[in-house]
Amino acid sequence: RMASVLMLMPLSAAVLMLTGQNYATLVVAAAILGLASGSDGSLAAFLARHYFGARIYGQAMATQMVALTLAGGVSPWVSGMLRDRSGDYDLSLLVVVAAFAAASVAGWLLPSQPSVEHALEHAVRHAPTASAG
Repeated sequence: RMASVLMLMPLSAAVLMLTGQNYATLVVAAAILGLASGSDGSLAAFLARHYFGARIYGQAMATQMVALTLAGGVSPWVSGMLRDRSGDYDLSLLVVVAAFAAASVAGWLLPSQPSVEHALEHAVRHAPTASAG
């Protein structure tokens, strides 16, 4: 549930940028984006460990990083193309709002229980040991 709440921060910033009519609104939107971007890396690491366990944590994080890198490379190009065709960034911001809304819903739908592997790993690590004697 924490993921869905955190996705509301950049969503609200995009809405502010889309509807903002003055400089102060854009400054508030930038501040919200700064706070949100500071938490996304920690959240990604937490969710990868929580849902995938330690055994494939590296693979889960690498997959996230590849997706993030590809999106970071493609999205400015797509946004610029949309701006060139429409004359403003409104359509790009609407796409961003839709993407963060979808991410928020996806975060809400995540199961609250960790993966089976993670639960087994935790049980083995904290299992009582027999004393020699």
